[in-house]
This record gives sequence, structure tokens and C-alpha cells, in this order.
Amino acid sequence: MMPLSSKKETKYRYFILMEDLSFQDRVFPAGNIAIIAEADFLQSEAQGPNRRMKFHLVEAEVYLVLELASLRELSEQEAGFLQAVSPSAQRLDLYLEEATLANAQQLQIWDPVVVDYKSQSLPGVIAYIGSICNSPKLSGTFFGIKLQVGFIESATMFSQC
Repeated sequence: MMPLSSKKETKYRYFILMEDLSFQDRVFPAGNIAIIAEADFLQSEAQGPNRRMKFHLVEAEVYLVLELASLRELSEQEAGFLQAVSPSAQRLDLYLEEATLANAQQLQIWDPVVVDYKSQSLPGVIAYIGSICNSPKLSGTFFGIKLQVGFIESATMFSQC
């Protein structure tokens, strides 16, 4: 019998940066995913809507103190789908297109899709939906597409980790 782990799993809250942020000599573009431990978020809740908290900007791999007013909260599922989209501007556009994001969250394995690749629209089916990285905070939700081109079928996974 395996012993029960005494390690407590950390829960996170997910946000998207709604405007470009200049800090020192860097610009962090709108669309970056920001993460904070739920306990830290709840601890600072009494500060009100203009509170400032330390967030992890996933794409930039930095920790910055941000105003909550510059962010919009995401569900864990939304954050996973959006994290897999790059660059940040495209991620923000997808977030703002609520119907498209909602439709993406409804996709299932074997659903037909069209992949735009090198100015071609290629038919395929979804063969995989899930993580390709092992991250305790957020690993992104990626789609593996089985392309169906003529008589030849090939499996392709578009990803970045």
C-alpha cells in the first residue's frame, strides 16, 4: 500500500494581459498569460479592484507586480487553450473572439478540421487533444491533427513547448 502524500497541491488563478506593459527596457505584449497562486490572490483580495500583485508571466518567464485592472481572469480550460496559441497578439485576438474560443473548447477527437499550411487548406481530423509539456502551473492544450491529403494520410502535431 502506497503512503498518502502530505504534499499539498497548489491551485492557481489564470489571467490574460489586456494591454502592452512597459517595464524597464522591455515591453510585455498584451495577450501574455499571467498566473498567481490562488492563496496569494485571495490573501490580497481586501486591497480592492486596483490592487497590485506579483504574477508569473508564462511566455516571458518573469515575475512582475501587475495591477489587477490590466488583466482579465480566465478559467483553467481557457488558459490552457490560449497558452497554446502564439504569438501574444494572436492569443489576445482569440480571447476577444469569444465564440471562436468557445467553439475550440468544444472540439473532440475525430472532429474534422481544416489546417492552413503554406497557403494551403488541408483537411484533417483531430487525433490528440492535451498537454505536450509537463508543467505544474499551465502546460497548454495542444491539438494533434491527422492530415488527410489525397490517398496519403500523415500525422502532424503543431506545437511549441
